[in-house]
Amino acid sequence: MERRRWFLRPFPSVEADIVLVSHPHFDHDAFEMVLGCPTIIRTPGEFRGGDFIIEAIPDQHAGEYGLYFNLIFIVRVAGVSFCHMGDNRADIPQDVRGQIGRVDVLMIPIDGSHHILTFDEVNKVIELLDPRIVLPIHYLIPGLTSPDSTLETRELWLEKQGRAVRIAGEEARISQGSIPDSREVWFFEGYARE
Repeated sequence: MERRRWFLRPFPSVEADIVLVSHPHFDHDAFEMVLGCPTIIRTPGEFRGGDFIIEAIPDQHAGEYGLYFNLIFIVRVAGVSFCHMGDNRADIPQDVRGQIGRVDVLMIPIDGSHHILTFDEVNKVIELLDPRIVLPIHYLIPGLTSPDSTLETRELWLEKQGRAVRIAGEEARISQGSIPDSREVWFFEGYARE
């Protein structure tokens, strides 16, 4: 399905220094839409900046696209470890799990249609990586994502979660001192606006 049919609005004007591309599907690699001259990371390896490390760890895409590669991104900055799963499979091999290491914040695809992972698979990955904060991604956002995408909203998944924290607006600051002692699911209200 083409990008224009999945998204109901044009890509926003965004500038970035670095763009991470997990795999070459249209909804994951629109780096040409980003303003400026960002560094594009779409190959495995370790990339270091002044105060951060990015690790691009190769594994496999979930589901019917399992023959394709997917990069799991680990971003370590200011003592916090962020993990972006892309569309990775749930059965993460032990050697890949070892490369991932400690995860404070996990960004993982969820949606009621199980487009990427089933809810059981999402829960399996969460238990395996044991993050303190889970950020749901890759779901239908009314007014932004077309129903033709076959994605569903985050609501079915969220209602099954224990500690869900509603974040007003579109950003949150996370530091080593602000990470909760027990797992929380954070979701942003600003992204669901029409």
